[in-house]
Amino acid sequence: MKKVFAAILCLFVLCGCESREAELKQRIYDELDSLSTKLESPGSNRMKGYYSYYLPQGIKQRDANSLSEVFVKDGYRLIMNFDPSAVVIKNYYTKSEENEEDAKTAASMNQEQVAELTKVQMQEQENKTLYTSNYMNADRELFPYTLQLIKSEGAYLVYLDGSLVKLYTYLPAAAVPSTLRSMYLLMTSISYDKDKVLNDFSLKSLTAAKKQNLDYLQSHLPSSGSLEELLNPKSEEGNGDVIKEEQSDKKNKQEEEK
Repeated sequence: MKKVFAAILCLFVLCGCESREAELKQRIYDELDSLSTKLESPGSNRMKGYYSYYLPQGIKQRDANSLSEVFVKDGYRLIMNFDPSAVVIKNYYTKSEENEEDAKTAASMNQEQVAELTKVQMQEQENKTLYTSNYMNADRELFPYTLQLIKSEGAYLVYLDGSLVKLYTYLPAAAVPSTLRSMYLLMTSISYDKDKVLNDFSLKSLTAAKKQNLDYLQSHLPSSGSLEELLNPKSEEGNGDVIKEEQSDKKNKQEEEK
């Protein structure tokens, strides 16, 4: 009888856990769906070299460098990393016409259009739940985001990849919704200095100088076309036409002496 009672109790506990997990996943979905329709930017109260953002109340900064921040909220650590490659890719590795059209569209969208574009998709995988959609940052640019909710040892790893920024935290279920709101607010409040990011993190600004260097190398390469010959002219193997000319001159001089 005791074994039967214990089995029934375990079943109720498991059902209760599954129910709470389902409620949490649905609550996150509803939270994201609600947040995505808000067009108002909170502005910024933190300025960095490459970007600025709004730090919500209740979050304290513990550590930082030029591209990363470590925050603490309700005793739990929250990490945010700014990803300059997203700016480089958006400006240099996608069609400029599409970028310009996207910018015009984003700037003129009303709330209904934003709601349509930012519909949240939820997908269950083996050990995690994925939420995917788009968001608008403080510069009214559209970026995709993916939220991963991964259960581990009774708590949850929350990973929000917002293209421009990536945010991570690990905390119990009860703290997830509140922290997620702060993470989403941080992500959507990001504004960046495009010129400075592109200048410091891409090779595109060096194109003209690189072309001049390549043109110079092309005009000074030996006839065999080996760059090694140009860089190592003293080696017999890498001397190319220079060695041949010296040998020819030496042979002519010997014939003249005879």
